[in-house]
Amino acid sequence: FLFCFYIFFISCTGENSNISLTGETMGTTYSIKISDYNNSSLSIDQIRAKVDSTLESLNLQMSTYISSSQISIFNQKNIESILPSTEFLAVLEYAHNLSASTDGSFDITVGPLVQLWGFGKRVDTWAPPKGSQINQLLKNIGNDMWGVVDGKLLKSNSNIQIDVNAIAKGFSVDVISTLIESFGFINYMVEIGGEVYCAGTNEFGEVWKIGIELPDFDSRILSKIVNLSQVAMATSGDYRNYFFYDGEK
Repeated sequence: FLFCFYIFFISCTGENSNISLTGETMGTTYSIKISDYNNSSLSIDQIRAKVDSTLESLNLQMSTYISSSQISIFNQKNIESILPSTEFLAVLEYAHNLSASTDGSFDITVGPLVQLWGFGKRVDTWAPPKGSQINQLLKNIGNDMWGVVDGKLLKSNSNIQIDVNAIAKGFSVDVISTLIESFGFINYMVEIGGEVYCAGTNEFGEVWKIGIELPDFDSRILSKIVNLSQVAMATSGDYRNYFFYDGEK
């Protein structure tokens, strides 16, 4: 979860039928708004507990920041294969298909390069990596070094590191949206780290309005307000995630 996402939720606090939940997950934050809460017998604490437990389960499958997660265990050099859970398997299969449809442009093994360039754990001083460092890592990067066979995740190179962060947040938004609907709600918004799904209407009976920030280094201006209902949207940008080197961004 390396990129900065800036989407703004154009909404005001409404009547008791509207509730908001916020928290932390996947190295970022989540926000949930439900505008037909008065139709439910569930307490806010019950809803929060179910949401948090679901997100914790997904984290324990796919978070590279948790050493005991399924993906972290697979990334250990002495591990050749694991049996991923249902959700993790669905994300892996999607990643494999996306890689195939983009001729390998989408690659979940590039994490070490991302770290080398400094876009993982931030550093105070930064310099571009050397070509020799890049070439050394390229030996362990490629979609042909991992695969899923009979529901089992395998790797042919013990040094590869997979990272499904590019899919996991959007997948989690879908999972939480399905959870919210299972509670009987039809008017809600789910957002995780800038990836958002909206259903029905907000507390004022209007289509959800999502503001998108102008992708500029210095401004905080909204470039557009988008109406969303029964649809998801994600934004990504480098304008909040950069380094200075020799006086240049």
